Amino acid sequence: MPLRTAVYIRRSSKDGDDNQIHSIERQLKDIEKYVERNKQFEDSSARRLRVDLEKDVYHESETGKIPGKRVVFYELMEKVKKGKYDVILCTDLSRLSRNALDSALLVQLLEDEHLKEIRTMDHVFKATPTDKFTLTLFLSVAKFENDQRAMNTASGLRSQKKSGKTTHLAPMGYLNKGAKKGDHWVEKDPEAFDKCRHLWDMLLSGDSTFSSIYSHAKRMGLTLLKTTRGERKAPANSTIRRMFENSYYAGVITHTELDGEKGTQTGEHPPMVSKEEFDKAQLLLQKMGRKHVKDVKEPPNMVEVIRLLAVSGAYKKHTVDGREEPATIIYEEKVRYTCTRCKHRYYSVKSKPCSKCSEPVSKDTKIWTYRAFSHLEISPEGKDKKRSAMQYKDVIEHVKSELSCLHISEAHFQLLRRRMYDLWLKKRVDLSTQRKKIRTLISKLEGELAGLERKKMAESEKGGDVKGVTLAINSVNDEIDQLEDQLGELRDQIAEEFEMSWNRLQVLRDARKVFGEDTGFEPKKHLILSLVSNLKFYDKSIEVIWHEPYARLVKNAKEKAVDKNSGGAGPTACLSSSLTGSPGWIRTNDPLINSQLLYH
Repeated sequence: MPLRTAVYIRRSSKDGDDNQIHSIERQLKDIEKYVERNKQFEDSSARRLRVDLEKDVYHESETGKIPGKRVVFYELMEKVKKGKYDVILCTDLSRLSRNALDSALLVQLLEDEHLKEIRTMDHVFKATPTDKFTLTLFLSVAKFENDQRAMNTASGLRSQKKSGKTTHLAPMGYLNKGAKKGDHWVEKDPEAFDKCRHLWDMLLSGDSTFSSIYSHAKRMGLTLLKTTRGERKAPANSTIRRMFENSYYAGVITHTELDGEKGTQTGEHPPMVSKEEFDKAQLLLQKMGRKHVKDVKEPPNMVEVIRLLAVSGAYKKHTVDGREEPATIIYEEKVRYTCTRCKHRYYSVKSKPCSKCSEPVSKDTKIWTYRAFSHLEISPEGKDKKRSAMQYKDVIEHVKSELSCLHISEAHFQLLRRRMYDLWLKKRVDLSTQRKKIRTLISKLEGELAGLERKKMAESEKGGDVKGVTLAINSVNDEIDQLEDQLGELRDQIAEEFEMSWNRLQVLRDARKVFGEDTGFEPKKHLILSLVSNLKFYDKSIEVIWHEPYARLVKNAKEKAVDKNSGGAGPTACLSSSLTGSPGWIRTNDPLINSQLLYH
C-alpha cells in the first residue's frame, strides 16, 4: 500500500524579500521532481509515495524559531496524529523546525508510530533508534546553527547601533536606503516626513488632543511605505501614538549591552525633532494622561511642571465682577542679592558685584529667588501689562491642597484591579465575534490565494500568460490587507482602552504611596502631570483642573469630607483592609467610582 504523504513548505516571514517570496515556488518544484522520481524508480508499492500536489501541500509564511507560531504546521501535526498521513516530505529539515519544542514533537511522532517516515530531498528518517537519534542530531545542529547565526547577527547589529546606524525598519517618516550588504542608510520620506513633523507641532502646541491629531493625519493623507509590494498605506492610530514616544525621532539610537544595560547613541539619520522638543513631548503625553512615569531617576523640575500646566496658551482671566477677559499666563524668575557691606538689594540674572559699593557676591551674600505667574493683558492702548501676579510658593500651596484629596489603600487598589480585569475580559468577549468573522474571511482568502499561486506556477511552466492570474493574486492580497487592517484596529481599540485604564490605576497606586500626610511635596511632582491637565488662574487663587476621571473622584472625596454624617476615622482607617472609606478619602466600593475610573 503506497505511503500517504503530506508536503510541508515554509518561508521565513510574510514580509520577506524577493528571494523569500520565490522560495515557495522553488521548494514546490523540488518536491514535484522528487515525487516524479519516486514514481519512476520505486518498484515497491509499499515504498511509493501517494501525494496529491493540490490537496496534500501545506505551506505558510511564518518563522520556525518560535514555538506555537505556525498555525498550518500544527494543523498538519493534528492530522498526522489522527492517522491521515504516513510520511511528511519537505525540502530540508530547517523548513520543519528551528526550535527545540517542535523538533521534539516530530521525533515523538515517530516514537509513537503516528508517522512512518520523515523525508527530505536527501534523507529518509524512519522510526528506528538510529534514525530517531540521527533526526534529533540533525535538528539540533539546525537549531545550533540558527542560534549561532542569531548571536553573530545580534553582535553585528549592536556594533552598528553603537556607530549610529539604523539596523531596523525605519519608522514612519523615514525610508531605508541602500541595497548593498553593509551599505545601508536612512533618508527622509519625501511623502511623509513633513506631515509627521506637522503632527509633532500639533502635540507640542499643547492645544491638540489625540483625536484631532489622528483626524488631521487622515486629512493630510499621511501614509507609510509597506514592506511587501512597495505600496503605501494609512498608519493606524497606534502607529502615530507610538511615534511620539520613540526617541529615534530625536536622532537617538538605543542599544542593549550583553548584560542587559540600555545605551544610547546619536544616530546618523536626520532627526525630526530636537532633544528639547522630544522631552517636552514626553511631559505633554503624561499631561494628556497617555503615559505615566511611575519611577524616574530625575523627575521633572517642579517649576517646569507648573510652567507646562500654566504657560501653554491664552486663558480667560476672571475679574472681580465676574467678567472674562483674554489673558496670557507668563512665568518670570528673578534673583535678588543683598549686599553684605551696604545692604543694597539688587536684581541680576548673573552673579555680579553690588552696583553701589562693588562688593562681590560671596557665600555670606543673601540670595532670594523670586518666582511668580502673571496675567499678561493687552491694554486699550495696545500695550502689554502684567496684572494679578501670584508667587510660585502660593501656586504650590494651592496644588498641594488639591492633591491631598486623593488617596487609595492597597485593599482598594486590589479591588479595582480585579474589577478592571473583569471588565477587560467582558470587552474582549464583545469584540471576539467581530474578530472571528474577520479571521474566517482572511483564512478563506488565503486558501484562494494558495490556489492562485499554484495556478500561476503551472501556467508559468507551460509558458502561458500569467497576467490575469497575477492581477487576481494582487486583488486577493489587497482584500487580505484591508481585513488585517480592520483586525489591527480592533486590537488597537481594546489595547488602548486597557492601557489607559491600567495607567489610571497605576497613578492611583503610586499616589497612595506618596500622598500621606507626613510626606513632603517633592515626591509628588512626577505624578502631577498624570493627574492634572491644567491650572486655571483667578485674581488671587488658582483652580486645579484634573484629568477625567480623577476630577469626579476628587469631587466625591471633597463631598464626603464636608459630610459630617459620613463617619470614619481618617487616613488610618482608609489604609486598613476595610473598604468602608472615611471622610475625604476615596470609597472605591462605590459602583459609580468604578465606572468612572475603569474604562472611562
